[in-house]
Amino acid sequence: MKPPSSRSIRAYGRLLWLLRGRDPQEQRAIKEDAELLLDTARARGRGAFAATWLALMWDLVIVGTGHDLARALRSLVRTPGFTLTVSLLLGLGVAATTTLFALVNAVILKPLPYANPEQLVMVWESNVPLNRLREGPSPGNVNDWVANNDAFEALTGWWTASATLRGRDGSAPVTGVQVTKGFFEVFRRAPLLGRTFADEEYLGSPSIASGRTGSQGPVLVLSHRLWQSLGADPALVGGTVYVEGRHWRVLGVMPANFAIPDISAAFWTPWDMRESYRGERFPDGPPRDFRFLRVVGRVEPGLSREAATDRMEILAARLAADHPRTNAEWSVQLVPLSEELVRSSRTGLLLVFGAVFCLLLLVCAQRGESRDCA
Repeated sequence: MKPPSSRSIRAYGRLLWLLRGRDPQEQRAIKEDAELLLDTARARGRGAFAATWLALMWDLVIVGTGHDLARALRSLVRTPGFTLTVSLLLGLGVAATTTLFALVNAVILKPLPYANPEQLVMVWESNVPLNRLREGPSPGNVNDWVANNDAFEALTGWWTASATLRGRDGSAPVTGVQVTKGFFEVFRRAPLLGRTFADEEYLGSPSIASGRTGSQGPVLVLSHRLWQSLGADPALVGGTVYVEGRHWRVLGVMPANFAIPDISAAFWTPWDMRESYRGERFPDGPPRDFRFLRVVGRVEPGLSREAATDRMEILAARLAADHPRTNAEWSVQLVPLSEELVRSSRTGLLLVFGAVFCLLLLVCAQRGESRDCA
């Protein structure tokens, strides 16, 4: 094995003295490692020797006093297995942290894709004596809220239902969302294709599973995901899909980032709760003691959430006086929709992100120790 060029070593030593002349011991150690690297590279051929020489020069001239590349190369030569393991862990830590941050940003930090999202609130019923603090509002109360409240520009409720979609490839279970009047107006989202529901299409529309139809026949709006699974054909708007044993007319398709209540929603149908709750079983109309709905309101412009809560509390007290059996001691709670949508995932995401970030710090610290030892 031929020794490395003495001219190359002398040139490297002069540059090293100019840049790191204050610490002779470190200078000598770096020079010895450079000789070892160049010696090993020369044995592999001129190309390897030239590449190593250029890398060392880059580290000295461009990187300067940090000598990160030289330290890394020295560490790799002395303990290749340990260095590669730490480097791999560091790379995985950076990748995991970056991925999780992107997820946290999308789920928690990024604003909702709706106009004036700060006006949107989730509405719950609350009964402190019974320790029932987050109950879905009852159909009867929601109807009265819509008719009498002065806190919201618009208010809507919904409930999900399992359904079966039949197509050319057979049948598949899907999630339908039956929504009350004003649903798309609350969120102020226009469809990607077609249109959403007209006021008259809500009239007389029962639940999805009832088998009955409204005055305008069964109609629905498709999610972007379901539309794509059906072939993403724009001509599907105006056509029909076969759901729950009936042909439903497709009015429109929503954008890809519209997912209320969540990404499982396959389609939306209009829902008149008065039509669903009538007859001998519900002689008084929509029930007030059956609390299960999800309700979102758009607070009046210029009205704070606290002021809207106060107004809804007055309405709740009025309903409690009118219907003491079902509404006594029940109040109303308003929660920002942005907070509500990430409520179940916020804590878990932040904990996982914190754990991965701490792991990254530990790997970096270990990496630093290995560099110092080098």
